Amino acid sequence: MGDAPKRGKLLQLGESTIRSILESAAQGILAINADGRLVLANNMALKMFGYNPNELLYQPLELLIPENLKHRHLKHQKGYFANPKNRPMGIGLDLEGRRKDGSRFPIQVSLSYVDTDEGRLGIAFIIDLTERKRAEELSHRSELLNRELIEHMSEGVAYCKMLFENGEGSDFVYLMVNQRFDILTGLKDVTGKRVTEVIPGIRELDPGVFEIYARVATTGIAETFEVFLNSLGQWYLISVYSPEKNFFVALFDVLDERKRMEDALRQSEERWRLAADSTGLGTFDFDPRTGKLIWSDVSKSYFGLPPDAEVDDATFRKGVHPEDRDRVQKIVDDAMRPESRGEYATEYRTIGINDGEERWISAWGRVLFDRHNQPERFIGLMLDISEKKRREKAAEATHNEIRALAASLLTAQEEERRRVSRELHDQICQQLAALAIDIGTLAATFPSPEDAQKQLKELQVRLVKAAEETRFIAYQLHPSVVDDLGLMFAMRVLCEEFSERQDIAVEFDGGTLPGSIPREVGSCLYRVAQESLQNIAKHAEAKHVSVTLSLSGTCLVLTIEDDGVGFDAEAVKGKGGLGLISMNERVRSVNGTLSIVSRLGQGARITVQIPVAPRVS
Repeated sequence: MGDAPKRGKLLQLGESTIRSILESAAQGILAINADGRLVLANNMALKMFGYNPNELLYQPLELLIPENLKHRHLKHQKGYFANPKNRPMGIGLDLEGRRKDGSRFPIQVSLSYVDTDEGRLGIAFIIDLTERKRAEELSHRSELLNRELIEHMSEGVAYCKMLFENGEGSDFVYLMVNQRFDILTGLKDVTGKRVTEVIPGIRELDPGVFEIYARVATTGIAETFEVFLNSLGQWYLISVYSPEKNFFVALFDVLDERKRMEDALRQSEERWRLAADSTGLGTFDFDPRTGKLIWSDVSKSYFGLPPDAEVDDATFRKGVHPEDRDRVQKIVDDAMRPESRGEYATEYRTIGINDGEERWISAWGRVLFDRHNQPERFIGLMLDISEKKRREKAAEATHNEIRALAASLLTAQEEERRRVSRELHDQICQQLAALAIDIGTLAATFPSPEDAQKQLKELQVRLVKAAEETRFIAYQLHPSVVDDLGLMFAMRVLCEEFSERQDIAVEFDGGTLPGSIPREVGSCLYRVAQESLQNIAKHAEAKHVSVTLSLSGTCLVLTIEDDGVGFDAEAVKGKGGLGLISMNERVRSVNGTLSIVSRLGQGARITVQIPVAPRVS
């Protein structure tokens, strides 16, 4: 009896501990008496069914059971209390609980019992399966979706287990294949079979494939390769990876059509390159993904490189003229953007990497994009347009010269009119007026015959002088001597008068000329010689001048050479003066050519060639 209080204290301690265990359990726990009423519900059970503490005490268990299941449950409940044992509840059935708000949820129930002083209690351990069911549903849907995707893939798929013998891959078993596998290989009903059974002799015909599959299944490192399978007689592109050790998945596609297309493309490109080379066009082919650049020999020559030179994108940038480099790079970058439609066209200068020669290049091409809209190839042509650019520059200079000449001619015309007007007024008009006055005086005074004769002779001298001055003015306006006495004589007189007037030695050499020289040709040559001699007098500081006029083939050739200070012919071109510009235009008007050779300190030589009829007198 003395130990009774102690046993009671231990019993109380045991109950407290048990209560703590019940409340901290991860499962819902319910205790039901023989009347079917709840006498215990732990915290997890209350949370699971949505009740507050004490709300379930002594409530009927049917409160937690869906309406359509209550009748079946009452029957099983009575049977369990009559013959209790530890077991799962509702084996093979989908069990559901009913929350306070009336909603239903899936549960898993295990049953137990305990006999107490108050009678037998049934114990239910409950797990909420909502999340598990949801996960299972998602997993099932994902599996169906994956299966559907695999079945409708454009590539063949094979999931296999690798079999090893003495550490080497000796065989593999098909665990799953899709429909495309059957179409691409021509094999049927392979699932569960060994490949050596499906394709006898494959190990001897295609040993390399076994090595790759075994390596991937062992190391887990994925590989992609192209291979001709002798056992199937076709080219394949195969990607293989390992989801777990000793297993592999192979994704593959047939390359026969692609190989034929690649061969056709290579042949087409070769014909294209040959055609481009034969027409002097350079070709380029750039892979933006790898940076690999291919230039034809012609393209390399445009950049001053030999045929065996190695080129890349850096070579291209280096070879473009520094003043054009940024502009060209922007055009290339713009062409690489899908919205530009891949079009490329530009003109730029190259600096000649090895030979230092500057060239003008016209380039055009197109960027090809892959199915992801990323640039995968950049191809095009190049053409050396240096000569065209030189012609354009010369044409522009000529245009500027013509504009300057036109402006100068207008000015010169006005100046010439003023000069002629001034000379007529200051000289001829005054002389004629004086003559008129003197004649009037003579007529009014009636001098003696001797004085009249003397005055008339003086008037005659003055009239002759006025006539000479009038002739000189007319001569300056148009050298009639060319028309009257011929080009050769006029040129000789011009040289003699120039030599006498300027005190410069002039040597004239005239050869045999055609019997008939068109007036415009003779006038042109005379004016060029006249202008050249005037320029020599003004600028050359020469001591000796040589003038040669001859016939060379079907061309009249005029050469004027001096030993003066010389000048930079390019520097004075297009400056707007009448001199060189007017001479050039005069010669061009009769389909001739004019060339000027001069250097500072080395004199100058002007050569004019004008085509004429070949008749010779």
